[in-house]
Amino acid sequence: MSAAGNLTGHFPLFLLESKFACADTPTPRPGSGTTLFASRRSARLWRLASAAVDPRADTDLHQARIRWLNEAVDSKQPRCWMEVLADGGAPNVHALWTATPLLDDDGVCFGCLVDAADVADLVRAHVDLEERYKKLEMFSHSAAHTLKTDWQGVSLLVDELSALMEESRDGGELPVEDIMALLAELGPRAAKGVQTVRDLLVYAMATGKPHLEPLSLRDVVQGVVARVGSPTIRVADDVPHDEIRLDGNTFPVALLQLVENAVKYGEGRPVEISYANGKLRVQDHGRGIPLESLQQIFVVFKRIAKDVSGTGLGLAIAKQIIDAHGYHVWAESEGQGKGSAFVIDFGQIDGPAIAGKAGGA
Repeated sequence: MSAAGNLTGHFPLFLLESKFACADTPTPRPGSGTTLFASRRSARLWRLASAAVDPRADTDLHQARIRWLNEAVDSKQPRCWMEVLADGGAPNVHALWTATPLLDDDGVCFGCLVDAADVADLVRAHVDLEERYKKLEMFSHSAAHTLKTDWQGVSLLVDELSALMEESRDGGELPVEDIMALLAELGPRAAKGVQTVRDLLVYAMATGKPHLEPLSLRDVVQGVVARVGSPTIRVADDVPHDEIRLDGNTFPVALLQLVENAVKYGEGRPVEISYANGKLRVQDHGRGIPLESLQQIFVVFKRIAKDVSGTGLGLAIAKQIIDAHGYHVWAESEGQGKGSAFVIDFGQIDGPAIAGKAGGA
């Protein structure tokens, strides 16, 4: 049975993979020919009309589809549109439909070839790309503002020093005390600017895909503690030698940020690192975190305590790295003055984090 031979009052649905599908769909335009489906899946998706979300906000999906087919037939040009179809218990199908008019040698349309591609992965990738772009845009603005603030302060101090030096060259007395005061302020400001640049570079590198390998969690923790060098840190015996899938270069950087933060805000009180039920916990007993700030603690350049020096990037770096590993990190606190904790959950969607045993605890 040929496609051109079915110019009836109904619009038969045909499959290229099978001889016949069904013949109960009204023709979009008399004499416009037959609808051919490029695959069985395309024909099956066509029948999911009742569960479709019509992007044209038309309550009658069938009529919207007919108009779409007519547009292709009238223009003799391929037409596309998107539908989100609920496919039973499976994840929604993002169907990208293509209607290609079939023309004879005289340019007369005798049918239409309809195909559907599930572009759910592309849609998710597009959404993810948009989210990443928004985050990058916000990050760029925040980074530019922070760097401008840091180095503008340095520039102003340098200008003041230059002005004092110029005055002394003109025969004035060298104001040593004023110069020493400016230098005392210039040093920390310049150091903060340099640290901001370094943290920005670390944050940028933290966006890459980690190289995961089995590493002893206790060895990693003890290595970080040695780098911090604070006598207030205690590593509990329950931190195991179990091998965890970690990036040996980036994960210690993330843990370092959390431990340094605990020491800084612990205000000289003990900092404990412990492990239970697949979670590593860094606990301090310092000033704590206001409850309303818990959800903002990992935001780039967000600094909760304004009276303590910092770039506002350390915790953001930690979260970026831990997220890239596929693990989870969050902050806990009962409020100001009650200490705080950072918890890393090594549970994974893709599989267990524990790679094996490296020895006894």
